[in-house]
Amino acid sequence: MSRYVFREEEPSETHVSTAVQGHRGWNIMNCFSKKKSSGSCSEVHIPSQCTSLSEAVHRASRNKIRRISIASGSYVMEENVFINVSNLIIKGAGIDSTCLHYMGYHGKIQLNSGCQNVIIEGIHLCCEGSGNGIEILNKSSVDLKNMKISGGGFGVYANKMSTVNIYDSVICGNTCPGICVEDSGTMCNVYNTKIINNDSNGCFANRMGRITMYNSTVLQNKEANYSTCDNGIITNKSSFRLVYRKYQWGITRVATD
Repeated sequence: MSRYVFREEEPSETHVSTAVQGHRGWNIMNCFSKKKSSGSCSEVHIPSQCTSLSEAVHRASRNKIRRISIASGSYVMEENVFINVSNLIIKGAGIDSTCLHYMGYHGKIQLNSGCQNVIIEGIHLCCEGSGNGIEILNKSSVDLKNMKISGGGFGVYANKMSTVNIYDSVICGNTCPGICVEDSGTMCNVYNTKIINNDSNGCFANRMGRITMYNSTVLQNKEANYSTCDNGIITNKSSFRLVYRKYQWGITRVATD
């Protein structure tokens, strides 16, 4: 049983539904049945076809779905999402329209098992309680586009030779560094992104992990905007170098172009 809460734009329009499985799958708009449906079998929709992002990812892993679309609204998810399928797009309606609230511990969204070519786009991931926002582990790769990640431990955490590309996003209000990368071969490329008002460092590179910034803003983070340890590297490109010179203190190792 999976509990799902969906809030429409008006607070009075709050719906709580419980999905019940039959012997052939979910009994609400099953796009894998022989009957023709309004949606494509290469795409699944939340909330009309799935009760949670976890269930949509589960369908994707079993049925070669390559796209998950999340409609406008505020969603309360009581379970973390574990992504172990490659070549998947998860797309919301924009950070001002699609908000996922997560209450659990550890990574609210976690990529593991070396999954590749995952894109997550147009979502405000609002983390409540302890735990990280998005974790990219064990040689996995993801592109984060037009995202807002707030309220977690680490906003984005990557390790063990994983690759993260972040575009046009906001990472703010997390209790640990907004971005943390660890281990040799782990890379995070950050483009046109704001990393602001986190309670610890803005960016943290550890154990030879590497963060490369392109035209991004890292400001007003409580401890330091950048920090490295054990040969971690933070590289600043283009005009962002001016922001670094003005606001950074106590860097262990920083490379500039």
